[in-house]
Amino acid sequence: MIDKTKKLDFSEKIKIAIDDMAAQKGYDISGYKILDVLKRPMSIVYKIKLTFHKSDSFIIYLKHNTTHSHQNKPQLSERDHETTLFWWEKFEKSDKYNVVEPLYIDSIEHILISKESKGYDISVYLTKTAQMFPSPRAQTVIMEMISLVGGWLKYFQSVTVDDEKGSEEISLEFINQYINQRMDRIIEKTKIGFDESMRNRVNTYISDLWQKVGDERNLRCYLHSDLSLSNVLYNDNKITVLDFTKRLSGSPYKDLTRFYHQLTILGLKPTFQTKFIRYLESEFLRGYGNPRIMDEPLFKIYLMTHIINHLGKSARYWEQSFLSGLYNRWVVYKTMKKLKTLV
Repeated sequence: MIDKTKKLDFSEKIKIAIDDMAAQKGYDISGYKILDVLKRPMSIVYKIKLTFHKSDSFIIYLKHNTTHSHQNKPQLSERDHETTLFWWEKFEKSDKYNVVEPLYIDSIEHILISKESKGYDISVYLTKTAQMFPSPRAQTVIMEMISLVGGWLKYFQSVTVDDEKGSEEISLEFINQYINQRMDRIIEKTKIGFDESMRNRVNTYISDLWQKVGDERNLRCYLHSDLSLSNVLYNDNKITVLDFTKRLSGSPYKDLTRFYHQLTILGLKPTFQTKFIRYLESEFLRGYGNPRIMDEPLFKIYLMTHIINHLGKSARYWEQSFLSGLYNRWVVYKTMKKLKTLV
């Protein structure tokens, strides 16, 4: 661990953390090189290449939590590490589904180290290969990776919830509160034609669907909560999902509809064929093991929460660049048109 009796600059702390990790893991490291630095709102992430005396090497990511609340820093670091370790142990034996491998924690200095997960960022891969007229080869690979994401989610949700500490309520009251907070902001802060009449229609739509919900309201599993295209890597018929921060539980429909909605959003871009996106949505649900689950009331309810949440973010034109604002006006137009059809 780092000696607190003398003040060190962060480059020295990085070296000490790497040496400490090497000693714990038995790594025979000959040197390291910082390849990139990514600054985030609450952390700084260093991409570092480790080299070994036997000539091989691999990449690690060193994360330094920088939240302003000093009291929370050790707790955040420990929570992040415990969550990553928990999921690494659950997925370690899977030959198709992966998560990030944690290597080291120093909660005093708020440092976490994990091993790089290899693969293509799915969002980048889709942007490069699936726009306009994707080749037959690209279509085959994309269908396979999207199906694997569905399989990964099913595997993830099969892990037994062993605590109720981070439990998200599954009730009509909770869903109404969540979605009405977002509709409040849309009505108050935007001028997109979403008014009280539309809010009432959305609330009626959800209430009517809830009356049809059966025993699936009692289903509970762990949540990722940010299962997005950019948090999934694909490599050699394997899927790795990134960015676990908390161990929460809730409805399996939340993550399921989150990723499904991510594919739907992709279809709003003029460069992607609507028909191809519909294929991807179907392939994702097929990989999940239930191609017709989108007809279930609770699926439609949770999907609506993502639609409203994304609509509110897209409509904040004043926070966006000119080009982003232009694109999001198109997104808002298409989403409002779809909402009027749904509700």
